[in-house]
Amino acid sequence: MARSLDTCKSVFDRARDLVKVYDGMEEDEKNKDLLRSSVVLAVSGFDRYFTHRFTDILSSHLKRKNPSKELIEVLERSGVNLAFVLKLAAQQKARPFRTIRNKVQPSLFRLTTQQTSEIDKLFNKVGIHGLTGRVQSQCGKKLLIKRINHAVLRRHKIAHEGDLNSHYKPNDLSPNTVCKWIDALEEYVVIADGIVGEHE
Repeated sequence: MARSLDTCKSVFDRARDLVKVYDGMEEDEKNKDLLRSSVVLAVSGFDRYFTHRFTDILSSHLKRKNPSKELIEVLERSGVNLAFVLKLAAQQKARPFRTIRNKVQPSLFRLTTQQTSEIDKLFNKVGIHGLTGRVQSQCGKKLLIKRINHAVLRRHKIAHEGDLNSHYKPNDLSPNTVCKWIDALEEYVVIADGIVGEHE
């Protein structure tokens, strides 16, 4: 199991713990912020997993295959240009691909990989095409991707709008819904990790 998967699962566990804390409290609208915090935390773990997993496989991909035009653009935006590569060659570093990975990593961590479409675009760059479709077909659950997209959109509403409706009141949220979202996020990550692992 990749370290990025272990880390992601620990974040999901923390998100579930917030739901448990909420379940132990009396019914109060203010307490629902624990559920909102749980959603934000779970989606953050999901996002973090995919950027870290991409950097995990970047070195092995560059060793085995010629980079695509899209991947070259990512590398160049991160500062891995011709001048950088020539300097690397002149220094005769023992692990040049690790140096490239370390150069690319900070800019990748600024990417947002919460939407499944963005995840697909990122992994297309290293030859893993249609990741979401492959996850969907392996899990066999029609609602999986829909739940993930609902969780991500709700995270945006919480983070950017305070989770308020058009009447300036907090949107309702149930612990059952949050748990279903976390389960869906985790299932997607676990299946995706297996698919990505086939390309290492």
